[in-house]
Amino acid sequence: TNLLESFLELLKRRFGTKRVHANQVYQEYIADKQHLHMNATRWLTLTSFVKWLGREGHCTVDETEKGWFITYIDRDPDTIRKQESLAKKEKLDLDDQDRLAKFIDKQIERDRERKREEAVGADFTELKRESEEEKVVFKLATSSSKQQEEVAKKELKKVNPLEVAAKAAEKHKVPSSASSTCSDGEPKAKKSAKLSALDEIMLEQEKKREQVNRRAYWITRDIVVKVMAKKLGDKYYKKKGVVEDVQDRYVATVRMLDTSDVLRLDQSHL
Repeated sequence: TNLLESFLELLKRRFGTKRVHANQVYQEYIADKQHLHMNATRWLTLTSFVKWLGREGHCTVDETEKGWFITYIDRDPDTIRKQESLAKKEKLDLDDQDRLAKFIDKQIERDRERKREEAVGADFTELKRESEEEKVVFKLATSSSKQQEEVAKKELKKVNPLEVAAKAAEKHKVPSSASSTCSDGEPKAKKSAKLSALDEIMLEQEKKREQVNRRAYWITRDIVVKVMAKKLGDKYYKKKGVVEDVQDRYVATVRMLDTSDVLRLDQSHL
């Protein structure tokens, strides 16, 4: 009828699929003088009309203390496809989150099992003295990684590159009779010995600095890590993966969780 078509068209255009009071929609409907009133149709009351809309599947209806509420059911094919696509995407997101949560739980349980095995396998021995006069002395290890770095830095400061270079040059010095001279009168062999000695000292200094500045290694197999190297691009940056293998303590073979790609990354990039 004209009432049904006009009422549903107004409900869809003004409120879409939102839940709304039926009387509000009806008041806007009869505001148009050309629309039929309820008493001119086969429905005697708005309540009977709303119940009929629910039975016929045009709307979802529910009654509260404030009256009847209706929600338009959009059966447009494009709308249905969008709703199905959205529901599928939400399901995939939930599956990914559930899979990641299960993986993390599995890693936690594996770590707990390893700690239990270590605790069971610990070998405790009784502290005994051979004689009553002998003193029992405890030595506590106080050198931490930070203290070791401080000591190494102090050792670097004590080294005088010029003194070491001079000593190395003395070792490499050759008799003046067996060598030719430069334009400034200094033997070529002596000059090259000084340069090579300085190069050796500089390389040694660089190695020591690298050892001091190198952080303690922490990567190990079967842990979840996040890639922090921007140069790898958005495909991997801030994405998570599992460490499958470790080489030289600082290089990890990582399998990405989302793409299953395998990368070899330094610890500083994780």
